[in-house]
Amino acid sequence: MNTNGNRARWYFSFHNPYCRFAFEELSESFPERFRAIEWLPVWDTADTARRCGRRVELPVGEMSAAKERYVWQDVSRIAQKRGLTMTRPSGGSGRWEVPHLAYLVAERHGRGVEFAGAVYRARWECGRDVCATEEISGIAEEFGFGSEVRRAVSDDALLNERAGSVLERAERDGVFGTPFFVVGREKFWGVEWLRSFAAMLGDG
Repeated sequence: MNTNGNRARWYFSFHNPYCRFAFEELSESFPERFRAIEWLPVWDTADTARRCGRRVELPVGEMSAAKERYVWQDVSRIAQKRGLTMTRPSGGSGRWEVPHLAYLVAERHGRGVEFAGAVYRARWECGRDVCATEEISGIAEEFGFGSEVRRAVSDDALLNERAGSVLERAERDGVFGTPFFVVGREKFWGVEWLRSFAAMLGDG
């Protein structure tokens, strides 16, 4: 769908478990619309903004310990209701630019959707540290671009430019959390709005 000249899109992250639920529901319930929308990853911008030479700030800050405990209780309930396996990851490097830059490599190869699914499974079913370069490049190896992901994470000027453009677009769209859906002037935040977003896409 094209609304007011802007392709319908969703902003997602691998850090947020609610994005995993949105991914599953979009892929299972709305498969054609799922691939037609624009996919835009967002993450903590500090490292990437410096690398790109951009001034980008997204208000997606850290959660308090109390909120984190609640969120995990909530997502466990949702996962049980939906029949999904949910494993709480432990520790990790927290370098969230790593899996999201890797996604941009996958997108460049036309394999973004499949790669995202593999990362969500690794993160939320197996509890793997997808922020680790070797871990994420190992996942990318299954798709044939593991070495490219390793180079991209260390230094890839074109990829940094693309990452900067994505984050600047998120800033213009007013993204403050994920999942975040945009259709023309309409914006929806949260997985509970996914069906409203999908309904606005019509048949294509």
